[in-house]
Amino acid sequence: LSPSLNVVTATWDLPLRIVAASVVLMLPTSVLALCFSSLTQESRYAGFAWFASWILGWFTFAAATAAEAFNAQGNAGRMGREMVLEQSSWTHVSLYHTLGRVQSWVFGFADFREVLVSAVILVAVTVIAMAILLRRISAPMRV
Repeated sequence: LSPSLNVVTATWDLPLRIVAASVVLMLPTSVLALCFSSLTQESRYAGFAWFASWILGWFTFAAATAAEAFNAQGNAGRMGREMVLEQSSWTHVSLYHTLGRVQSWVFGFADFREVLVSAVILVAVTVIAMAILLRRISAPMRV
């Protein structure tokens, strides 16, 4: 440990940020997984939908940013390519990268206006998946 108390004053919020980042990760992903599970009786189909949503989002992001970086490389060189990858709006097609953007805000690496769309997407995914989940769970009770 450091002999100075400045370390404590500089990092007192780190445990709170870790908890907040964990909630940002766990809430949308667990609700989405439960939603997929409620849509089918067979767990293998729910598992396939779960992995397909992550994999398709990742590869869509990779393909779109690769094409965008290729165009930027021809226009502005290496700096343009790095800016494309950091500032890409294609992160919204990948749940993984959308979560990463919001978590970068939670840890203080980005401004909220930079991640507003990503946060709205995560809230929408959570609310829609929760609505489907609750409707599917309550359906047998309404009969």
